[in-house]
This record gives sequence, C-alpha cells and structure tokens, in this order.
Amino acid sequence: MLPAPESTRLVTIIAHVDHGKTTLADNLIESNGIISERLAGTLRYLDSDAEEQRRGITMRASAIGLRHVYNPPKMSSGSSSPQDMVVHMIDSPGHVDFAAEVTSSLLLCDSAILVVDAVEGICARTHSLLREAYLHQLVPVLVVNKVDRLCMDLGLDPSEAYVRIRELIESMNAVCASMLNSDVNDDTMEAVDGDANANNDNDIDEKKASLWNFDPIKGNIVFASGLHGWGFTIPTLARSLFKSKTIPMKPPLLRQYLFGDFKYNAETGKVLKWKQSGNSSGEPMF
Repeated sequence: MLPAPESTRLVTIIAHVDHGKTTLADNLIESNGIISERLAGTLRYLDSDAEEQRRGITMRASAIGLRHVYNPPKMSSGSSSPQDMVVHMIDSPGHVDFAAEVTSSLLLCDSAILVVDAVEGICARTHSLLREAYLHQLVPVLVVNKVDRLCMDLGLDPSEAYVRIRELIESMNAVCASMLNSDVNDDTMEAVDGDANANNDNDIDEKKASLWNFDPIKGNIVFASGLHGWGFTIPTLARSLFKSKTIPMKPPLLRQYLFGDFKYNAETGKVLKWKQSGNSSGEPMF
C-alpha cells in the first residue's frame, strides 16, 4: 500500500550525455533489491528499449517507484521517528535531441538530481539543464559522479583530485551566479515601482543566491561513483569518521573542515591550514 501524498516525492535525474545518470539510477534501484548488487551499474535497468541498450544512451524518460526510509534529523524537542517514503524516480535522456523528454520530466517532478562527470566537468548541456531547472523553480542536488576516474584514469594524487573537484564546484557556482544575475537584470529593466519594493526584492535575491549555491558543507553535493556503487556527502562522511573514531571530532565541527584547504595532524589532533604548493607537506582532509 502506497503512503500518503505528503510521503511521496517525484525526482528526476538530469545530466549531459554519458555523465552517468542511468548507472546512478541502477544503484538506487539496487538499494530496493530489484536488481542484484553485481549487476548494478552495468545493467542499465531503466534503458528498457532494445535500441537504448544497443546505443548505450537513454532515449526516452523512464520512471520507477522506490521505497525509502527517511530518518529526520534529531531535534532537541521530542523524538523524530523514521518515515516510510516512496520516491518516484525518472531517468531522463542526456542527448540534446531528446530535450523534450527532459522538459516533461522537469514539469512532472518536485525535485531534481543534476549529475556532473568529475573528469569532463561542466558541458554545454549542463548549462541548459541548469537554466531549465531554474525556470521550473527546481533547485537540484549536485552529484559529482565518476570521482574514481580522477585517480584511475587521470592518475591524480589526492591533493590534485581535491583541487580538481573544488574547481568544478566553483565553476558550477559561477554559472549559477551568472544565471541569477541575468535574471535580476531582466527584472530590473521591467520593474516600474522599483523603490517601493527594493527591500523585499533584495531579501528574495539573497534567498535565491543561498539556494543556488552548491556547498559541500550544506550537504547539497554528493560525491559518487555510480559504476562502483558508492557515494557520500560531507555531513555523512563527518558522522562516519566520528563513529569509527578515525577523527575524534564532533560531526557539526568536523564537517566545517572536511572540504576546504585544511589538513589534519594525527599526532597533535589539530586541524591546520593546507596550502596548494609543491612544498606543502601533507594532504587535504578531503
């Protein structure tokens, strides 16, 4: 029996072609036991058409319902019990020739997952998908996929891989800021009563800028490898490191340093500043 509408979510996965949408979807489907862990990432379960399997790309949007147990954050007042949710997930095409399918999925859904290849970075289709999600008032969750390729394919060391990911996130935020600024300029040109509503407009603009700012500390960025079936956010990584006693630091404090120019000294138990230079000793915490 399906849960109530307030316990139902509609989510679409959007990305440039070959950035790993369907592979990521395979791992989410595997979490419900629909396919085996061995096949997740290679089966391309939602590419049900024979032509899609032959060409290796998604040509039509495909949907599936997944059960999920949501554990709300613990609040000081009262206990928050787990909630049974149903997530209707739509895997949309990445090729520009099938853009109509993406538009339809964005119109249907109340949230979106934007997948970006850690190696290829922001592509032309990524720009248009961001703009389209903004027009439909959907703030996506960013998934930096194929993180493993930075080391396995490019041969980067941990410090170089961190810098590469940091630059990717900075580029994404620059694209979002440019998009918001162009929208604000258009509104300013059309405004007639600019002085009367100036304060309200500024508040709205600040809220938009905060929503469209991808920050690992806020937990709106997932670092993942769809092919190998793993992924994490900075808040979940902080909790994991604290529980395993790898770093004896409370998660709310630890998450502030996990993604940034910081390094951890295991001997002293202190967090130090990390500098990007050849003479810098140690690696960043991330």
